[in-house]
Amino acid sequence: MNWIAYLERYSQDKLLLDSVEEEIVRMENDGRRSKRLEMLRAYARVLGYSVRNAEELLESYVYSSVSESDARKRAREKLFLELRYKNGMTIEQAADAMHVSRDTAYRIRRNVSSRGDIF
Repeated sequence: MNWIAYLERYSQDKLLLDSVEEEIVRMENDGRRSKRLEMLRAYARVLGYSVRNAEELLESYVYSSVSESDARKRAREKLFLELRYKNGMTIEQAADAMHVSRDTAYRIRRNVSSRGDIF
């Protein structure tokens, strides 16, 4: 699985985790104890693990570089990845936030995508 596919799954898992946690809170506030509530709690634990794992992996993105110039490039890529997937921005919004052109943002995405498999 490459970085882009992994982080797209992370974004989906994060949104799903938020909605599952909201449902758990609603059910607890209603005083309902049921098998569904226990299943939602278990699912929230699995999603939470997946989200935390992806965030930790993203944190280590720059540290896996081999040279100083590669580290600078990866720091820029990491900023793009955080804006795009952690903050939920579009590619164009991330480009604006980074003060780069849209083409540069797409180039950064292409570079990250071409890095190959994470694992």
